[in-house]
Amino acid sequence: MNTQTMPDKKSPLSSINWRLFFTLLVLVAIGLIALIPYGLSAVGQNLTQEMIPQLLIQFLGQLILYSVLLLAGLLLGKKIGLGTPLLSGLVEGKGFAFEKKGIGTVVFSGLFVGVLMILLDLRVFAPLLELQLQMLGEIVRPTAWEGFLASFYGGIVEEIMTRFFLLTLLACVGSKISHTEDGRPTPAVMWISIILSTLIFGLGHLPSATVMGVPLTPLYIIRTLLLNSVGILYGWLYWKRGLESAMLAHFSTDLVVHMLGAILLA
Repeated sequence: MNTQTMPDKKSPLSSINWRLFFTLLVLVAIGLIALIPYGLSAVGQNLTQEMIPQLLIQFLGQLILYSVLLLAGLLLGKKIGLGTPLLSGLVEGKGFAFEKKGIGTVVFSGLFVGVLMILLDLRVFAPLLELQLQMLGEIVRPTAWEGFLASFYGGIVEEIMTRFFLLTLLACVGSKISHTEDGRPTPAVMWISIILSTLIFGLGHLPSATVMGVPLTPLYIIRTLLLNSVGILYGWLYWKRGLESAMLAHFSTDLVVHMLGAILLA
């Protein structure tokens, strides 16, 4: 009797670069921890011993969530040519190949848009929203060093959530509709994915404003979306240069916004 050997069906997880996965997960953990002082200061609280169990539970829950997002980003990104070329090379023992000129350009672009965001907010939106801000009473503002730590959250965690997961997911879905000969998303699909992911990220800031008591007027919504439109730059960098460039630019922007902003508003 002839026996037929069935071909082995490999699990999608077998194609995961686990060294890269855990490297990114460690970076996420660093970003989450770095946000704690800023987050507590923003709501006028100090860290107490009683808070530690709750913070630990939240931290573990977020790690589980971002583990899922990382796995999705790694699997989907591999299909459409999006990923982390620099970190991938590093964990594979190929070194960290990043041209100095490239680093300077990415950092400068992040710093530049950060300055623009501060000027736009202070010179345009702050006077228009003065009445709304007065309704909040005294605003507790995090310090510059807390803003410095929070910049790691923005540069790492928000980029993994918004670009590495969401943008990649949108681009992967869009590639089913329009793709190049090698199966990658067309430029039109990529731009739509970049803009949509940026818009979703901007809208995601509105619930936290509601919790703080900020009235969600059309002007405030426009302000939120416009200031967060800087994500289009990060999306383009992710597409063209990899996630690391988007992270570095976002980190540079947040340094300006959270540190220089804290100094100017002190």
